[in-house]
Amino acid sequence: MEKIGPYSFEEGGLDEITSDTLLLADFIPSLSAADKVIDIGSGAGAIPLLLAHRNTNVKITAVEILKDRADAARSNVEANGLHESVSVLNVDYRSLEEEYPVGAF
Repeated sequence: MEKIGPYSFEEGGLDEITSDTLLLADFIPSLSAADKVIDIGSGAGAIPLLLAHRNTNVKITAVEILKDRADAARSNVEANGLHESVSVLNVDYRSLEEEYPVGAF
């Protein structure tokens, strides 16, 4: 179990939190409640956790094609009480156009 900010993060041997992960999440400016965020290729969900910590009023969609990583992301979201802020989809991002048309994010 690793700590990122105030959250616990279980990698499950799948993803490693590196300085790149932290820098990428920090690169994103503060968001407002009107903003919509999608993290494609979310892995075990480190970036959505970091963004949810900094932006408590934003809804974040994490998309991961691999079932084991999507399951790890869901587990991390639940373990940190972020199920109202972060949703995890286990789909290929190319199938999202119907549910999320161009410009939805």
